[in-house]
Amino acid sequence: MAGRKKIKDKNGKRRLQSRILMEEMIGRPLMPKEVVHHIDENPSNDSTDNLQLFDSRAEHNRHHLLGKRRKRPEFFVCAGCGEEVPYPKTGRRRKYCTPECYRTTLAGEGNPNYRHGLHVKGRG
Repeated sequence: MAGRKKIKDKNGKRRLQSRILMEEMIGRPLMPKEVVHHIDENPSNDSTDNLQLFDSRAEHNRHHLLGKRRKRPEFFVCAGCGEEVPYPKTGRRRKYCTPECYRTTLAGEGNPNYRHGLHVKGRG
């Protein structure tokens, strides 16, 4: 709770300032499950334009998780030819643009461990 300020409300009870401000903004008491979110993620910044209300802790957590999810870049650089290639819409991440490019690089036919499609050391 570092940075969060508690103040006394009308009834003399100590409560988080952000919850009291949100109640004044929406004109009703907050439900116990409602969560006040700080948009800039600075809990000591209780300005009214920095506060957002979520219906539940689950909704608040979802908001944070979606913001942290890494998006796949639109292009990748092929490890074989060095060309910038767009990612396919589906499927897993790729290192090579084509199977032919893979075969002609060190991971393919140029690799001394590559024999008849088996490029794992000790097999073949």
